Amino acid sequence: VGTATDLNLDGVAIADVKANFSTNGTLDTTSSDPLTGTVKGSIASDGIDLIQASKRYRFAELQGKVGAAASFDIELNQLTSPRAYRGNLVLNVDGVAARGMVLDDVAMQLEIVDGTASLNSSKIVLRDQHKRQLMHAEASANVPLSLNEMIESQVLVSLTPSDSVPALLGIPATQLQGALHSDLNASCSVQNAFDPAAWNAFASLRGRDIS
Repeated sequence: VGTATDLNLDGVAIADVKANFSTNGTLDTTSSDPLTGTVKGSIASDGIDLIQASKRYRFAELQGKVGAAASFDIELNQLTSPRAYRGNLVLNVDGVAARGMVLDDVAMQLEIVDGTASLNSSKIVLRDQHKRQLMHAEASANVPLSLNEMIESQVLVSLTPSDSVPALLGIPATQLQGALHSDLNASCSVQNAFDPAAWNAFASLRGRDIS
């Protein structure tokens, strides 16, 4: 158990990081499974204050916080098996706002269990200064830890025009109304994940009450 303090990344302060690690196991060289037991751990931090980051890198005025918490569990007698590894990572994005735009609090989770890494996010909602929804997005992906299995991913995005967007971009106002919806599904074998030609993707775009 320990705490790291006074941390910074390129001049941007990082909140205290708390960590806890433990090992419980045995080594028996006469056994067919000489190493048994588990390694467990957790780590958490309130992360970075985006006001400091925006000042450091001269972004548009930005506020909010990004924090993270993670835990893992490894079976020592199955180190060669993907199923030996279990883990959970949660990234929390809270209170983010810039130039009158506000992002609803978002939680993104990466979970490793039964040989598969699953990525999911809560609803990602961007609003204007009047709290009207401009964008709604959701994303998910399943990535097996075996080279012969398939990666499956999906992204859903909905856009709702608002008179605040032209004002933000400094362009003439429009009277566009309605909503646009886009779906993207993509899949590929794990072993070919870095080959763009190996991916299969399907996308759709739908409009609703556009005028």
